[in-house]
Amino acid sequence: MRGITIDLIKVFSKIKKGGLVCGDDFSPDPWQHDIRYEPTLVCPFSIYFAEAMDLPIVALPFSQFVIQKRENAGFSFIDRTGKYHDISLNKLPRQAEEKPSKSKVRSVLEKIGLVK
Repeated sequence: MRGITIDLIKVFSKIKKGGLVCGDDFSPDPWQHDIRYEPTLVCPFSIYFAEAMDLPIVALPFSQFVIQKRENAGFSFIDRTGKYHDISLNKLPRQAEEKPSKSKVRSVLEKIGLVK
């Protein structure tokens, strides 16, 4: 979530009226990567951002989105994929409930240099 927050807030003022902001990793599943990574909350954050800026946002195939910067556009969310029925955080899929094995945890800790 840190990346999309910083990216949208910093880039938005640089976009001209009529310009587009496009992004990827827009997935209804925040756990699209394994446990070594934070959940990606590009969706729903980019939808909330578009709503706060009163702009339309479109969910595209291949986990992508586009926001158009227009005056007096009004917020709307158009789902061209049919995957985003409810984007509230408590409805998003949860990470697998099973706990990682000791060997998996050790492997991750070795990769980041915390154990040898």
